[in-house]
Amino acid sequence: MPPRALEALERQMARFREKFGRDPKAGEPIFFDPDADVPTPMSMVRYDAELFEAMRKAGTPPEFVYAYKKTGLLGLGDMSAWPADRRNEWNAAVAEFLALQKLAEGKTRPDPRLWHTEIPELEACPISREDHERVMECLNAFAPVQGREPGMSVFARMELAAALLADACSSAYRSAAAQGAPDEGPARYAAFEDLVLRRAREIYAQGRA
Repeated sequence: MPPRALEALERQMARFREKFGRDPKAGEPIFFDPDADVPTPMSMVRYDAELFEAMRKAGTPPEFVYAYKKTGLLGLGDMSAWPADRRNEWNAAVAEFLALQKLAEGKTRPDPRLWHTEIPELEACPISREDHERVMECLNAFAPVQGREPGMSVFARMELAAALLADACSSAYRSAAAQGAPDEGPARYAAFEDLVLRRAREIYAQGRA
């Protein structure tokens, strides 16, 4: 086990001893629910939060945190025994993070009280403050039309959302040609469409829809 991962594990073992006054028995979770009176497995949401915090404290490179979020794989040590497809998946995620970081250079992030995300791609390369202000300007411009009586039907809202999605995905498609990789156009369209839908679900879950 690499030193950083070992340090994180030792810290978690110390937490277990502090909570229950003993070492964990066989089959008991080391990453436990801190609110439970007996060793109980932590929820996956809380587990990830605890793991990300442990990785941060251990100085784990951000591209490794990103790759874990993207793939669910924890590549902190020797990966030579991994199946080739898993190694390729991990390495692709690391490379993707580094590429996104280049795109994010020079961007001023929005106020986190107004814009935040758990989507790995958007964490690595967030919207700029200026673009976020433009989005809010567009939403404010839509508001009078959407609120006018009679109100917009769900089908009208669907058509508006579809038109905006088509325009955004087409922009991603065209970006491939602009960057000298026209064959990547369809893949970028599909990837961007998926990203927009994931972000839409996240915005809804945040109660800001």
